[in-house]
Amino acid sequence: MSSRTSHCPMTIAATGLTWLAVLMIGCTGPRPRGPGHPQAPFAATPEYRYPALFCQGSDGVYGVGYSAVSPFSRDEASARAVTMACRSLSWTLQVRVMGERLVERMPSGYLVFCGESIRLLEVPEITPRTCVLDTQWVGDQVWVVAAPSPGPTPALGGPILLPPTAPHWIKHPPQEPGILYAVGSAPVAYAEESEAWPQAEYRALLDLGFAVKSTVTSLGKALDRSLVGVETIKVDTLVRGFRVVARWRDATHVHVLARVAVEGTSGR
Repeated sequence: MSSRTSHCPMTIAATGLTWLAVLMIGCTGPRPRGPGHPQAPFAATPEYRYPALFCQGSDGVYGVGYSAVSPFSRDEASARAVTMACRSLSWTLQVRVMGERLVERMPSGYLVFCGESIRLLEVPEITPRTCVLDTQWVGDQVWVVAAPSPGPTPALGGPILLPPTAPHWIKHPPQEPGILYAVGSAPVAYAEESEAWPQAEYRALLDLGFAVKSTVTSLGKALDRSLVGVETIKVDTLVRGFRVVARWRDATHVHVLARVAVEGTSGR
């Protein structure tokens, strides 16, 4: 998987402006939920309600995906949810983040993003032998939880109402010994909102990869009698145990808070 963009000049706070190239990963088809699983109203309304597992995460290894039926058929919506869940599961298992970013450090201190080339390597292939799916249809949405086989899938849980105001972690990720956190954001630019969430996860994953270990090569140049730093930031990091632990959205963007244990990463 690779991503190459060129947006210079464009002022950003630091890192994370990338576009998601979707990983198409094979997996088993959805399995209907059995009796005893209540059909809770998980549809995203202006109040933005989502299942607890999707909002807050849980221990264990799994991936979550969903899709609205409209404007898709039920089969297409189900396939999209499965793809999202399998991709999420694969990123939880292992991802090697490799590539580089080019930025300019202006006299004011701002970083001007000038492009990047990133690849996701060594991503496990999710197949029917390594994946178990649990599917729940709720109104006009389908939700899928994927977990390695053999083994149970965690429950989606009841619906959670996201807070109306931005949580503290949006601008100030937690600080915890032995744990790295990153925030990823993406615009909701499509009728199918679920397309934005993987983009936000992807951006958080890249930032975690760069946070583990990166190499900066600097080249200064004069601009209006000030020294402007042109930097190439290279990364080659293996990430294991990537987790999304919180989500939030407003009218235009979705945001995720992701974490990884330092012991689950290694720079090359």
